[in-house]
Amino acid sequence: MSKTNKEIVIFITFLILVVLVGLFIKTTVDTKMPVDTKIPVQGKK
Repeated sequence: MSKTNKEIVIFITFLILVVLVGLFIKTTVDTKMPVDTKIPVQGKK
């Protein structure tokens, strides 16, 4: 593989890692959302 191809592979691998980390963080935030939705309900009382 040429130097350019190696750089492209490294870049794509980095992007995939970023996407996987982003999805993992998003799912952890989604699981916390039901707790956060109780706050506006208390404010309406």
